[in-house]
Amino acid sequence: MTAADEPDQQALGTLLVVLAAFTFALVALVVNSDPLPLLVATEARFFVCWVLSALCMLRFKTSLGLRWFGSAEVRKLLLLRAVLSFSFQTLWWYSLQRVPFGNCIAIMYCSPVLTSIWSEIFLGEEPPMLFPAQALLSIVGTLLIVEPPFMRSEDVGASVPMGDYTPVFAALLVCSINPVVTRQTRSCSWIEVEHVCAFVACLVLNPLLLAAQYAMGGGLPMLSDHGHSFKELGLILAAAVGAFAGLAMETKGYQLAEVGKATMFRYLEVPFAYVLQVLCTSKQASFNALAGSALILLCVSLGPLSRHLQDKKAAAVESSAK
Repeated sequence: MTAADEPDQQALGTLLVVLAAFTFALVALVVNSDPLPLLVATEARFFVCWVLSALCMLRFKTSLGLRWFGSAEVRKLLLLRAVLSFSFQTLWWYSLQRVPFGNCIAIMYCSPVLTSIWSEIFLGEEPPMLFPAQALLSIVGTLLIVEPPFMRSEDVGASVPMGDYTPVFAALLVCSINPVVTRQTRSCSWIEVEHVCAFVACLVLNPLLLAAQYAMGGGLPMLSDHGHSFKELGLILAAAVGAFAGLAMETKGYQLAEVGKATMFRYLEVPFAYVLQVLCTSKQASFNALAGSALILLCVSLGPLSRHLQDKKAAAVESSAK
């Protein structure tokens, strides 16, 4: 009997996955509510992740045979993964500061549908059997959340600002590509991957964006002298630590529990995010947004069923071939 088959291990692993989901929603709330300039916030986030990953490298470098920038064979892929990770985090935090974060989180759960497309194109993997239904549900759900002009009446469209979801969809696109690249770096430890991503983001890419902002006449973001910005910076640093802790809990949870069962509880992040949005922000959740989120969650929940049908089909083909 494996550890995942033991009830206590399954329960503990599932609990860690749920706690990770709630932690990610709380981090999104902090980013949504914190008025700190975007590039200052992301630099703080990347710095914390770099320090934590560097400490992990120092602790496990010898015992696990880790390399600071991974093996030479996959170094280019690690750099690509770093660029994608940086792009997603910057677009994601930019989105969270401008549109209701409950809607952002719900839309991001469409990424597995796009990932299925990229994995078929670049990895030759077979798409899920229920992919057409999943794609339809995700499209309809996203339309209900975003409410484009053709879905709104004239009086509502004129009086209710819906926000610009362009950066959300850009973040969704990057997020959907990330697993395909990550799959190609599976020969590296996750510590190596996280260190490269944080190092490149903190010391190269984010400073380049700050320099570009300065060169284009926007100036550099400054902290006020009244202590408020330092408090906001502290919140962002706490959010960065929370994000790192959430990732650790999620990783450990999937190691203890059966992934197919535990991941279903991961979707509790969406209703929890909407509860936080209603209680802690001035943005209320519309009926269309809740309905669209439900369709997206239904879309994602079809994933395990699709895998079960594919396994059953493969077993039938193998049995008939004997």
